[in-house]
Amino acid sequence: MDRRDFIKKISGAAIGGALCLHLSDRAQAAELPWEKRDDSILIGEEGSLNLSPMQIISPSIKNEQPALSIAEDGRIHVVYVSEKNEGEGIYLREFANGKFSEPLKIGTCLGFESRPQIAAHGKTIHIVWAALRNGQSHIIYRTVDDGNLGDEIVLSGNALSNRKPCIALDLKGVSFIAWECKENNHYRIKLRRPGSAEILEAGKEGKDNFRPALCAAPDGAIWLAWDIYEGNGNYDIYLKNLSDSNGKEFQITNHPATDIAPAIAADKEGYIWVAWQTNRRDNNSWDIPRWFELRAFKDGNLYETISLPPDKDLEKEGENQSFEFMQILCAPDGRIILSGRPSHNFSMQWYKGDKWSRMHRLPKDGWGGRGQYLKMALDNTGILWMARRDLDQCVLQSLEGLNGDYIKPVLKPFALPSIAPALVGIEKKYSFPGWNDYKYFFGDIHAQTWMSDGVGDLDEFYIQHRDLLQDDFTCITDHDTFVGNGIMPSEWQEQKEMATHYHQEGRFVTFYGQEWTTARWPKGFGHKNIYHIDPTMPLLDHTDEETNNTAKLFEKAKKLGAICIPHHIGWTGVDWENHDPEAQPLVEIVSLHGAYEFMQNKPIYHRGGVKGCFVQDGLARGLMFGIVGGTDTHGLIWHHHVGWKRDCLRSGLTCLLAKELTREALFDAMKNRRCYGTSGVKMRILFEVEDAMMGQVIKLDKPPRIRVEVMSPTDVQWLQIVRNNDTINTYGGEGYQTKYSYLDEGIKEGRSWYYLRVITEDGNMGWSSPIWVDYKS
Repeated sequence: MDRRDFIKKISGAAIGGALCLHLSDRAQAAELPWEKRDDSILIGEEGSLNLSPMQIISPSIKNEQPALSIAEDGRIHVVYVSEKNEGEGIYLREFANGKFSEPLKIGTCLGFESRPQIAAHGKTIHIVWAALRNGQSHIIYRTVDDGNLGDEIVLSGNALSNRKPCIALDLKGVSFIAWECKENNHYRIKLRRPGSAEILEAGKEGKDNFRPALCAAPDGAIWLAWDIYEGNGNYDIYLKNLSDSNGKEFQITNHPATDIAPAIAADKEGYIWVAWQTNRRDNNSWDIPRWFELRAFKDGNLYETISLPPDKDLEKEGENQSFEFMQILCAPDGRIILSGRPSHNFSMQWYKGDKWSRMHRLPKDGWGGRGQYLKMALDNTGILWMARRDLDQCVLQSLEGLNGDYIKPVLKPFALPSIAPALVGIEKKYSFPGWNDYKYFFGDIHAQTWMSDGVGDLDEFYIQHRDLLQDDFTCITDHDTFVGNGIMPSEWQEQKEMATHYHQEGRFVTFYGQEWTTARWPKGFGHKNIYHIDPTMPLLDHTDEETNNTAKLFEKAKKLGAICIPHHIGWTGVDWENHDPEAQPLVEIVSLHGAYEFMQNKPIYHRGGVKGCFVQDGLARGLMFGIVGGTDTHGLIWHHHVGWKRDCLRSGLTCLLAKELTREALFDAMKNRRCYGTSGVKMRILFEVEDAMMGQVIKLDKPPRIRVEVMSPTDVQWLQIVRNNDTINTYGGEGYQTKYSYLDEGIKEGRSWYYLRVITEDGNMGWSSPIWVDYKS
């Protein structure tokens, strides 16, 4: 037996379960080897393919989002975003004879300029991008002809948001441009040709329509694909022929889970190929890992490949999990080439005739932040060119060996289900009795997406937590600058825009957040998340001079009204010596990295073991802070072998006690330590010391009476009252609900702190925030 099978044997693999390893299990598992898997081939390991060295487009993490085109005469052009001191700009470089030309600035402004796309026809290069100028959101188009810039054309009208443009050219070189546009409460797909004043629409009214993709067919028709959020965790893919005056929209998927981010291409047989990512499991359920699906469309009918791609593995537990953000090409030899992004790499796979290739991954291997897409283009000799934002830099590479004799793709008909079944796996919505005038609200406030070193798109995250996990609030906290990646200004704006979009008081609250990511203590200051409720909140980067240490960060946070929360403190450390209860009112006690109450915490173990950097160490210093939990999810099951749960979406949770579900009320609860943390279970904890709530400081002249009530969806095993880091009372659980009171006659004069520790039968935990008692008999 290997370690993978051992863990599965003792833990199971169901979403929402405890899925935790006790210390004895962990010790036994540590003696077993991990199964060695041959999940993919590193390009260059087999002799049939020749990968060129990396050509650096731009050598800094302050460059992003490269896209490329190849002109009919073979010229290769790459467009990308580069951040200068004055802001972001759009730049173009030509690659010829093994060298890049000097960058050509495309936009007339520097500021928030992002997501450039490019296409070529004859000698003309067509470029489109998104920009935020003078508070207005625009889609901007410009041509380059033999190095000469055409006029900038603003394609979009007045709207709350215009973003994520794409472009395709017809046989005459006329450009079609599509983008996401938010005018009221929802996003629609807008379409325009630069030579026309008419702006067309696609998609469903009253729903969010996202991620448009365009392609040109050999007959000159322009096709559009996009995804629509239908509700209850369900996204579906749609397709439309923009050259057809009837304007019919064809549904490509009808599964109750999440099918998003389509890529499309057309082959010489007249098929429109659509690839996308999905989190579907079986016919009616969802899971954390996602993979690609591929279908072909022709004459109103759907088709699929007659064989399944090898190397698909939804139980991978290492650094490379999932496969998302597809791109697709139809090669002259009939090969359908797909590229995508596992969690910490870029990979590609192709279908030719009736066979799939193995999965091939590109260097570099290893943990780190990368861009969203691997862009591809074929030159007229059959060489595949690829542009991507890899670790630390944007690069261009070529791949030879993918051309050959033409083989027509072998397909079989696919019948789309007329009715999708109800989605299985939606978490139950809990409604607990209140505590005086306060209600219990649950959410995860610690998560990463593709924008740093995680997976998944922004809207996908919010939908998961609002509609699938039934949370009351949440927050994305992507890293500022970390492991070869830095958040760009336009990406920070996009994060805040999507947080605003999904915020709905009384239903679902979102915060604006980030992770301030310095080196491990004592070399650095550890990792701290920053939270705010003001959409004008700037990104506070630890590489900036004004926020490069904790003292500067806290000063800035207090001026802005933000708060900071350190996390996985026993692994990357925490600078208790700089603690400020106003700027840092809370500490994260548990996440997928484990529990950090004290060294050798149990029953939930922890990653790392930095002495003096656990919650009890901070309390013993006399510091005041409340307790929260957060997953620190990166979208990886078992968090690449170091997590204590398979379910990375339920490995840490915060409960806030507030009178109403608003940003202001929840933020007030955080500032005043009116909260507690759990290991992912929505349990109700009531913990009082002489009617004082969690987070409060009281004065007493008699021994305190302590009141405990706990309700948990899984049976309670133990309730433990902790005073001054000593467990002074242990009470056996009485099923899913337990309550009792305790008189602490052993209290000594001076200041003491009390908190409650909860342990459930399935190995989950909860911790109240402390209550401080100044006692004088």
